[in-house]
Amino acid sequence: MTKFFVKTYGCTHNQADSLELSARLTAEGHEPVDSEGAADIVVVNTCSVKDATEQKIRNELSRLNGKKLLVTGCLAQSSPLTVQRFAPNAAVLGTKSQRARLSEAFDAAVAGTAFLDISEKPVEFVPLSLVLGVSAPIRINTGCASDCTYCSTKLARGSVQSVRPSLLVETAEKALAAGAKELLLTSQDTGAYGLDLGSVRLPQLVEQLCGLPGDYRIRIGMCNPQHALREADALGRILLNDKVYRFLHLPIQSGSDPVLRAMKRGYNVSQVRRVVEKLRGVVPNLSLETDVIVGYPTESEDDFEQTMALLGELCFDVVNVSKFSPRPGTSAADLDVLRALELKRRADACYKLSARIACEKNAFFKGRRVRALAVEPCRNGVLCRTDEYKPLVLPAGVELGSFVDAVVGRTGQAFLLAESFNTLPA
Repeated sequence: MTKFFVKTYGCTHNQADSLELSARLTAEGHEPVDSEGAADIVVVNTCSVKDATEQKIRNELSRLNGKKLLVTGCLAQSSPLTVQRFAPNAAVLGTKSQRARLSEAFDAAVAGTAFLDISEKPVEFVPLSLVLGVSAPIRINTGCASDCTYCSTKLARGSVQSVRPSLLVETAEKALAAGAKELLLTSQDTGAYGLDLGSVRLPQLVEQLCGLPGDYRIRIGMCNPQHALREADALGRILLNDKVYRFLHLPIQSGSDPVLRAMKRGYNVSQVRRVVEKLRGVVPNLSLETDVIVGYPTESEDDFEQTMALLGELCFDVVNVSKFSPRPGTSAADLDVLRALELKRRADACYKLSARIACEKNAFFKGRRVRALAVEPCRNGVLCRTDEYKPLVLPAGVELGSFVDAVVGRTGQAFLLAESFNTLPA
């Protein structure tokens, strides 16, 4: 029996991958441990979306070079030579052969023999029912229908492959039976779900999941604007279901049409406005999260100001700001990058605007009564999620998985603090 530790970088999709890796290795007789020091082998699940993240991974691989390593994930798929340079003795397993050859790669890493596979080995994905605390990440599709110029994730994950609805319903049933209270639907783009199936789309899938018995919440993961607009009517209806968080992660990336065209995002600013207006017109207090890339190589000062204006107009609850960084293998990698000081200036301005708006949006809830689900411990007590997916902090001692009725007191940029609360009966 080999003891292993999994270290994960990146998105909820990667976290779901790591849970699956751990479950499969455990089923084969290996033992998961809580620290790399207690492990015979360390599995590093990598991310390639940002240069800063890649640098962290490089440093970590160098630090772990004396350990037996299995390196997988997006960086292993898109830049295997980089992985081998910083971890020359590691087994390297790409995302496209992860399900087919995990056991072989793990055994090679344990034995210290060379292993590299980034080839595509199609295997139908059968999701496992995995619960982390009271949350169950469920990967509904892999890959992406877009071809953005800056994105290395498409290189690592490929085109859309959706999991059949019947398998997802079965997975959710098992997760709920195992104690899950929160189903986190994840993928590179949940809005692309079903494009390869021909019949069921994201709203229909969520509607099926809502039909399962019990009191639980469903969070819809990142959904690109063009797909959200296409499904806006049905999406609005499903976001009104009591079992679905009134929340959507809608990455706009830029507020400039020329930049969106240069990025090959597949939508324009007018369409972003339309989908936001449509959804907010149907769903009261809808929380919207977005992603913005500042300093794309073709972004002029006027383009940047258009982005700032759109953020000020649409008032997203959460804005994830990234400075453009060229990713190897993408078409944008050959473009001239803006000066570092200019990138920082634009990012700082975007952060400042977004923080002010977030404070104002959260202040709306001060003194209001909310219903929330206790999902995980946090530094100051217990983190709960309101029906709008707002982070609500309660004192320690609240049972995870319980629903509470709370009055919001103090608020800030990234939290609501309960002034008083009652635990609701199960």
